[in-house]
Amino acid sequence: WKIARRVFRITWTPSVIHFPDFFFISDDELLSILGSSDPSSIQVHLLKLFDNVLRVGFTRSSTQVKSMESSEHESFELVNLVNVDGPVEDWMTNVETEMKHSL
Repeated sequence: WKIARRVFRITWTPSVIHFPDFFFISDDELLSILGSSDPSSIQVHLLKLFDNVLRVGFTRSSTQVKSMESSEHESFELVNLVNVDGPVEDWMTNVETEMKHSL
């Protein structure tokens, strides 16, 4: 098990370095995020990745992030939609950038 865990960490290290907030979740949670092709799978992990972000809102086609909602159910629309194609660490970085821009 120790060898498998070490291989996992070495394999996924570039993703964690590209999106450092991945350091705040467990290996199992990271594997579920990186191993999924469904962008909405990130929802259950958002509170650990962003301070007080409960969920992100997707467009009807689920190809873009359009809004964010806090655990107090306050929400805001992003100024620019964020495409969710490509590696999750790329588009999550773009979501974080747009969040800062929109606030």
